[in-house]
Amino acid sequence: MARWIVMALLMAAPLTTTSSAQAAATLQCKYNGRNVQALITNSKDEPRSCTAECVWHYANIPFIGTGGAQLEAGEAKTAYRGTAPRIIERVYSQTLNCDR
Repeated sequence: MARWIVMALLMAAPLTTTSSAQAAATLQCKYNGRNVQALITNSKDEPRSCTAECVWHYANIPFIGTGGAQLEAGEAKTAYRGTAPRIIERVYSQTLNCDR
């Protein structure tokens, strides 16, 4: 039984790792009423270029915001800011891709 657990963990390890470019930046998909914002924060000591996509939901209808930013070390920028047609209920998904 213990061997099976160890093997399962070893096989799952590649699925849970992130690339160094991904680990160097974070994405926050924020909302307040109808106002939405995608905020990218660079946490590494080098500049990078990132693109972000946030999907918010209102009444089970998706509202998508995409954008990008050039970030210096430790810098945060808004990649997308917009207004949804109705009050946002939740963040459905988020995607962040970065290059050095």
